[in-house]
Amino acid sequence: MKINLDLNFWSIATTIVGVSMGIAYMQADVRELKAEDVRLIERIRADKSEITERVRRIEERTERDRDTIATMQGDIRVIRQILEGARGRGP
Repeated sequence: MKINLDLNFWSIATTIVGVSMGIAYMQADVRELKAEDVRLIERIRADKSEITERVRRIEERTERDRDTIATMQGDIRVIRQILEGARGRGP
């Protein structure tokens, strides 16, 4: 049995080059996926801080509205007392 060394050399070389290219391509994909993960994490952090700021502003506005309502309720009580006093004195 005679072994064709030229064919084996080219076959082995082609296999090595193909496997090397496949590994390099996969590593590039992994690097790109890691970079995408970093971008997504940064975007999530930015969105989270924006949402936190919006919630803070809403809470401040709600507190101001509560204060305004309490003031209005006090004013209504005073007006009611004035009207009841005026009605009680009547002509």
